[in-house]
Amino acid sequence: MTKLTVHLVRITNLCDSGRNDTADPYVKFELEQDNVGVFRDKDYGKQTSSKKSNQRDPVYNEFFEFDIPTLDNMELTVKVMDDDGSRSRDDKLGKCVIKLEKLDLEPIPMEIRRKIDNNVFSPDAYVILKLAYGEAAVDDDAKGLSHVGEAAYERLRSLYSEHHHQLWNVIEHHHQLWNVTSGTVIGELHQTPKEAWPGHAVPPEGHDDWFPAVMAEILSRTQIWCDVLSLGPPDGQFMTTFQDVGDAAGKYKPVIIRMMFGNIIGMPVNCNAIRNQLTAKLAPNANINLWVGAWRKGVSWNHAKIIAVDGKYLHTGGHNMWDGHYLKHDPVHDLSLELAGSVANDGHMFANKQWNYIESKQETFWGTIGDKMPDSLPQASRVRVTVSEWPKKVASEHPPAFRNSIVPKKVASEHPPAFRNSIVESMAEPVEGSFPIITMGRYGALLDKDRPSDDAFLAMMGSAQTIIRLALQDLGPVCIPKTKIALPGCVWPDEYLTTLAKVLW
Repeated sequence: MTKLTVHLVRITNLCDSGRNDTADPYVKFELEQDNVGVFRDKDYGKQTSSKKSNQRDPVYNEFFEFDIPTLDNMELTVKVMDDDGSRSRDDKLGKCVIKLEKLDLEPIPMEIRRKIDNNVFSPDAYVILKLAYGEAAVDDDAKGLSHVGEAAYERLRSLYSEHHHQLWNVIEHHHQLWNVTSGTVIGELHQTPKEAWPGHAVPPEGHDDWFPAVMAEILSRTQIWCDVLSLGPPDGQFMTTFQDVGDAAGKYKPVIIRMMFGNIIGMPVNCNAIRNQLTAKLAPNANINLWVGAWRKGVSWNHAKIIAVDGKYLHTGGHNMWDGHYLKHDPVHDLSLELAGSVANDGHMFANKQWNYIESKQETFWGTIGDKMPDSLPQASRVRVTVSEWPKKVASEHPPAFRNSIVPKKVASEHPPAFRNSIVESMAEPVEGSFPIITMGRYGALLDKDRPSDDAFLAMMGSAQTIIRLALQDLGPVCIPKTKIALPGCVWPDEYLTTLAKVLW
């Protein structure tokens, strides 16, 4: 028997069960094998969640486990009921049936959204689950870490090993926010300006025109899947080199490209315009499905700089894709590097959560309204999500389902499919000179309180024996001019400063 784990996350937009009766919802799970023939169906159990009183958008974060021999013909029925107490029979608020065989479930949880009720005068109701099947993977790559790596690894294991569950590589963090993997560095560190140290008094014309070409060359290697994340969309020479990458003719059909940016306050990303620029030189039947998205939650937005290709190549560091900041007069100093190996998988996995967030927010009432407004129009709302797809067709409500053996058909859906390691398994190759790498990411306000990467950084600094090297934009917050008072929403990093002080002392 193998364990199926059902994580009931939340339900959205439930209708009230009566005229003056706010719903008191609970969820019933029924697992059954739908075999051919009368009386051959097999029951694998029923489980029920807790009740939430007077809630139309209940949050559960509850876990249920079923022991099953296979996923073949397995159907998970989800019924949302309204607890009417002893007054009458409980009303049904919604229902869906999930065919597990079609999901290609793995030990790493897959987020599933299913419509449970069609609402006429309000957004439809959805249940959000995370499903996992099989035993949790073990990080064999954790062997051979340095004392600094061991410090980070032990901190992550001890603080984030039992989040919501007892399997340390399941649920929110492992494989999305942190992981021990392997890979190797390709070439030299990418530094701009190229000769920043000792540097030129005035950098010569075209001093770093090589750098956009490096990024475009990595993009051009894509055979199946490419994720691009940056604070803002490419402009100037970065945009020009990306346009010249080509239409991926002769490669896997279709090549999936997801581009994710930050919707900075006052600087909304015009996803339609960026999509149109990126595809300006493509033929209408080009072998590409492209999605351009951006999000903001409060004062959090995407800040990662990642190019991940086919689970094989990863470019990451501090560089944005801004012509004026990096290629012109008085450029910003920044660092990035290219890696090869399974480390690239984690770049794709990190992107999944952000795309899930965009999709979930567009399901809400305000998200639906915001989706109809021009991307370039500033909005005062606390949450801002936008997404545009190419080729522009009649978009389905949700992305096409992904399976091991097939990539979604060429007609693009409104939202991109989720990346799964199994999609690019066939392209995996041994990488000479691989060594253990700990990948860590930050989702900001997408997580309520947990910050695995910060705790790992503190552990790494605290383990220092002889030297610490830091390449940072700043150590402190943005302050009121001529004071040390942080602007609202900004704070001094007390734990970092305390850890550095202890090590120095």
